[in-house]
Amino acid sequence: MRIVEHSVKRWESYPGADTETCLWEACVEHEGEYYEVQVEAREVGGDKMYYMGYIKNTRCIKAYFSDGWLAFGFSNIRGTCKYILKSMRKVIRGDYSSIRGAGHSVDMP
Repeated sequence: MRIVEHSVKRWESYPGADTETCLWEACVEHEGEYYEVQVEAREVGGDKMYYMGYIKNTRCIKAYFSDGWLAFGFSNIRGTCKYILKSMRKVIRGDYSSIRGAGHSVDMP
C-alpha cells in the first residue's frame, strides 16, 4: 500500500467562523487498485479536533454499499484520527466487516 499523490486544503467552517476545516486528499495504490481517500479535520473549540475519513466507493470496493463514499469516524470522538486510518486500511485490504448500512464504519478507538 502506498500513497501515490496527496494534497491539503484549508477553509473556514462557515463564513465568519473562527474555526477552520482541513481536508487531506490522497490517492492510495494497493495491489494495482487505486483508492481515493480523504480525511477531514474540524476544530470544535480550544485545541480539540474531530476527524472524519472517507473512501470513494468505486469498483475497487468489492462489497455493495449504496453511499458514494464510505465514511469513517464520529464527531463525538475528539483528538485522534488513528482509529480512522486503521479502519480505512482494513477496507483497502478487503476487510469490510466493520462497514454497516449504506457505508459507515463502526470501528471505534
